[in-house]
Amino acid sequence: MPLGRAAGPTLVAAALCLVSACGGGSGTVAATPSASVAASDDSAIRPDCLNDDERSKGDPPGPLVALMGSGPKGVVFAPQLGDDACQWIEKARELAGKGYHTATFSWGDPAQDSLPAAVARLRAEGATKIVLVGASAGGGVVLQEAGGLEGVAGVVALSPVDVYGGMPGLAAYKGPLLLVTAEDDTNPPLQMVKQYADQHPGSEQFIKIPGNAHGVVLLAGDEKLNATIDAFITGNLGP
Repeated sequence: MPLGRAAGPTLVAAALCLVSACGGGSGTVAATPSASVAASDDSAIRPDCLNDDERSKGDPPGPLVALMGSGPKGVVFAPQLGDDACQWIEKARELAGKGYHTATFSWGDPAQDSLPAAVARLRAEGATKIVLVGASAGGGVVLQEAGGLEGVAGVVALSPVDVYGGMPGLAAYKGPLLLVTAEDDTNPPLQMVKQYADQHPGSEQFIKIPGNAHGVVLLAGDEKLNATIDAFITGNLGP
């Protein structure tokens, strides 16, 4: 199975300030969560990137889920391999400020359970329609697991790499899909992302970016791509 590629620290355009690390060398996530994983509620140890009014939920060795905002319109951000809830925190915070109910997570053990846990936490707080956004390994997870999750209204996958072999697989997801990859990325290669588009039984947008940027790095300085993703979220959840 292909692995997500390492990426250096990144400042993502406008609203994003993402420390990017897709990981590499190992196809597994550590069996124990990081020291920032919360035991059960907001009073437990929290990631340093959370503000006082933001919430963290988790039951080790499962994932830590960070939550922001409220309401029925949800967005879940899946980080790259080896990264955590802080990778997408600025984008999650930005959308929460616009009225969306957002979540992101630090990978738990087993890693395949992390996205469903984040979706369940968001739905427990009242989200009824959810867009999934993921980069690299996180992009692979949102592609492969979307069809088995309730309330998914759209999927955004940046440089998707299927590290974990999530179920029920892309063919089970028939909703809107936005695929983004760099033309010269080698993991995943362009042909693999084209195959994902072919496997998807619903409607999709497929955006190819010049160069070899990977995962969240695709968003750095690209105002058009950031606006396209925002429009996809708004179009499938409402303003």
